[in-house]
Amino acid sequence: TLSVAHETASAGSQLELYRGSTLVRRVSMATASTSTDLQLSGMDWGADGQAAFTARIVDAYGNASEASAVSTVLVDTRSPLAVTLPSITGDNKITLGEKQANVTIAIGHEAASDGSVLQLYRDGALWKTVSPVAGATTSNIVVEPSDWGAPGTLQLKARLVDTAGNEGAWSVEQRVSVSGALPA
Repeated sequence: TLSVAHETASAGSQLELYRGSTLVRRVSMATASTSTDLQLSGMDWGADGQAAFTARIVDAYGNASEASAVSTVLVDTRSPLAVTLPSITGDNKITLGEKQANVTIAIGHEAASDGSVLQLYRDGALWKTVSPVAGATTSNIVVEPSDWGAPGTLQLKARLVDTAGNEGAWSVEQRVSVSGALPA
């Protein structure tokens, strides 16, 4: 919902919303109202990228006001591509020695936008996040010794979420075997 503030509306007035020079929506305004809500969807927003919107009021006699100041918005409807989650430690097995040290997982992804978040899930639950450097195509997630938990098999998957909140496709899932203590 887009709410547009305006001067007090007279009976029969309409609010017109333009994207560039294209009329996107025309709605009737409630008499004496000072704001009007519009529902935008789909192609109302235009293609991905910068979109410039203006509004104007047309009274019951067809007289149009001057266009409002331009409001520019970033339209982002594309989800990031799937990330590449490599095998962990080369063989998807965490030895006791590896379990006792930090393990760095280098995850490949498309060029990250400022504000993107890389998410690593463990057994279906969010486990680790990192904010990639804008423009970077690989990000490291560090797993500390205390993060591994009990011995067993873990299912890891990752995705990139962009600034607009579009969730990318999941990586291929990696099944990782975490060893326990050495036998006594």
